[in-house]
Amino acid sequence: MRRRRFLLLVVVVAAAAIVSLSFAGRWRTSAVFKSSLNATLDELVYRDVVAPRQKSPPSCPNITHLCSSLAGKRVLLIGPQSTYHLHSLWLHALQAHENRYITCYGPAFCNSHHVCRSANLANSSTIRYILSTTLHASPDPKDPAYTLPTIDPSTAVRTNNAFWLRHASHAHVIVINHGPLPAPASTYTGDPFEGGNWSFADALYDDRATAYLNGDRHSRALTIVNAALHATLTKFLPATLRALDALQNLQSSSTPKLLVWHGSWYLQRRCLAAGQSKHAFTVPDLLNPPRNIDPWSLYYNAQGKCIFGCE
Repeated sequence: MRRRRFLLLVVVVAAAAIVSLSFAGRWRTSAVFKSSLNATLDELVYRDVVAPRQKSPPSCPNITHLCSSLAGKRVLLIGPQSTYHLHSLWLHALQAHENRYITCYGPAFCNSHHVCRSANLANSSTIRYILSTTLHASPDPKDPAYTLPTIDPSTAVRTNNAFWLRHASHAHVIVINHGPLPAPASTYTGDPFEGGNWSFADALYDDRATAYLNGDRHSRALTIVNAALHATLTKFLPATLRALDALQNLQSSSTPKLLVWHGSWYLQRRCLAAGQSKHAFTVPDLLNPPRNIDPWSLYYNAQGKCIFGCE
């Protein structure tokens, strides 16, 4: 119980740090911006998924309110591929709103997009995306993590981080996310139809210092969720807090800032190839019982999500 209270405290402190970075008491501005953004994304999903089945797709009026909120602002999106997808949804909506094509050269080469154009140039906005899978926040643009191929030693998976602090210092609105860590490459050395090789998760659960959850040692789902919790505490939270600290240090710049943290998408079983095969190996989805899910999706979904509810 003491350990669970400690974990809860860690997350509450991290959440408080994130919320406190809605800078300089701009609560009303933040609420208006996020309301416009949410309404716009809801309409995009409706228009692109539901409306194509109808004869007359509706327009997206909330993009006008979003542009109004962004008038004269520089918007910076920082994060993994999911953040790039969010940036692409914005551009898609703005293309329809402005009746023109907006070019982006991909997540690694995204340029600055001039959007919400106005007769008064001072009211126009810019949107830029910067790829950063771990939110690496070194102030040195020549840091090897930015300039050289980098492999995360804990996962043996390559990370991609571009230098983003310079752009952040000039941005008015920063939309940021740190996605869940990928499962270690070693998990794919086993037969995927037998569930892969999760010996690293077994080792974490066998060590009392890293066995955060109580339950059946032979439950593959339990050891995977325990490993996801370990990744959250030892990798996700420290990296995120370092990035937030770097952003807090930018408060001395002359550009006032609003920070928006966007969450990661939940991997739905029906969207996965493994979920379509009757031969695929699955484990109980402890976050959504009584459904099953493949072990890699469970590891992804459990990171940062199980701390309040896992027993």
